[in-house]
Amino acid sequence: MADVMKICTINFWEGFTFPDDFLGYLLRQSFGHFETVDSEDEADIVFTSIFVTSRPAFLRKTIAVIWENHRPNFDLAHYSISSDFGDYGGRNVRCPLWHSHLQWPGFEYPAMTHEAQDRYNHGFEPLIPLENIGRERSVRANGARNRFCVFVAGNPEMNRLLAVEALSSIEKVDVYGNVSARPLRQSKLEILPLYNFNICFENSMFPGYYTEKILHAWASGCVPLYFADRFFSKDFNPSAAINRADFVTLDDFVKHVQRINDSHDAQTEIVSQALVLQKPSLDPVINFIRNAYDKIKNPHTKSYSTSQSLNLPNPIPFAHDPDIALEVLRTKLAEVTAQRDRVESDRERLRSDLAALTADRQRLQSEVEALTAERARALADLERLFRSRSWRVTAPLRALTRMASRGVLRLRRTLTGL
Repeated sequence: MADVMKICTINFWEGFTFPDDFLGYLLRQSFGHFETVDSEDEADIVFTSIFVTSRPAFLRKTIAVIWENHRPNFDLAHYSISSDFGDYGGRNVRCPLWHSHLQWPGFEYPAMTHEAQDRYNHGFEPLIPLENIGRERSVRANGARNRFCVFVAGNPEMNRLLAVEALSSIEKVDVYGNVSARPLRQSKLEILPLYNFNICFENSMFPGYYTEKILHAWASGCVPLYFADRFFSKDFNPSAAINRADFVTLDDFVKHVQRINDSHDAQTEIVSQALVLQKPSLDPVINFIRNAYDKIKNPHTKSYSTSQSLNLPNPIPFAHDPDIALEVLRTKLAEVTAQRDRVESDRERLRSDLAALTADRQRLQSEVEALTAERARALADLERLFRSRSWRVTAPLRALTRMASRGVLRLRRTLTGL
C-alpha cells in the first residue's frame, strides 16, 4: 500500500480553512488523498504563506502560496505558486487568485467563520460557474437596474478613492464595506445587480496580479470599472470591462464612463461580452505541484532553479518575455520620473526660500546701516549738548547714549548670525 502524502502548512492567517479550501482542492487533484501533519520534519511538502512568522525549517521541500501582490522570495521557499507570469527558472507557477473563486468540478468553498464574517468584506460570495464566464450574454443579466455606480472595498487605496470622487460628478456613487461607514456582511452579488457600474480597481498593480473583483462585477451584470495593467487581457476579455489604465488622465476615464452611462446600447455591448476568451485551466499548477514533489523526493535530480546558484532571493522577472519586461520597466521609469519631478519641485522651492531669506538679510543690513548713521548723528548732537550744559543735565543723557549703543550692538550681532 502506497504511503499517504503528508502535508504541513505554516505561516497562514487566522481562520485559514485548509484542507477544505482551494489549496486543499489543488492537492486532491494532484495526489488524491493526503494527510495533514503539524511537523515540518514529518511532512512530504510544506506550504507557507508570505506572512512569515517563522522561517521554514526545510527550504527545499517548501512551496510558498502567494496570492498577494508580492514577488517570490526563494530565500524563504524553494518553489512558489503566485500570480506572476514569470516561471523564475521553473520554480514558480502562475495560479491567480481569481481562479479560487470559480466553481471547479468537485470544489466547494468552505463556510466562512463567524470571526471572519465580522472582519472582512469578502468571502460571502458563491463560486462563479466555470462554464458561464466564457459565454456571451444576449440580454442584460439580472434584469433592470436603476442605480448608477457602486464601490465595495475594505482597503482605502488612493486610486479607488479618487475614482469614487470623480465619478460622483456624473451621479451618486454608493460606497459599502470597511472603507466606509457601511460594512457589508453579505454577498456582493446581492448588491451589485442594482447598479449599472461597479468600481472594481485592484488595490495595486503588477503584471499577472488579478483578483476576484472583476469576476464578481461581471457576474453581477455590471459594467466593470477596472484598474490593472494592460496584460490583464491575457486572462480576461478587454471588451468586457473599462480599464482605467487605458486613459491618460482620470478626467478622460470619467468622460468615457459618462458616454457609456448615457447610452443603453453601449452598456449592453459591454455587459453582453464573455469575461474570458479562453477557458482557464488548473493543469499547469497541478503538474507543477507533482513535479515539485518529484524533485523534493529526488533531490539529486537536476534542479529547476537557474537562480539558486547565483543566490538571487528575488530573481529578475520576465527575462523570457520581452513585452512584459518592457511594461515593468516602463512602470518603474514612471515611478522614477515622478520622484525626480518631486525632487526638482522641492529644489525650486528651496531656491525661492533662499532668495527670500537673502533679500531679508540685505534689507536688515540696510536698516542696520541706517540705524548706525542715525546713532552717529545722535552722539554728535549729545556731545554738543554735553559741552553746552552742566554735568547734572548731561549725565543722564550719557547713560541713555550707552544704552542706545548696546542696543545697536546686539542687533548687529544678531544680523551677523543670519
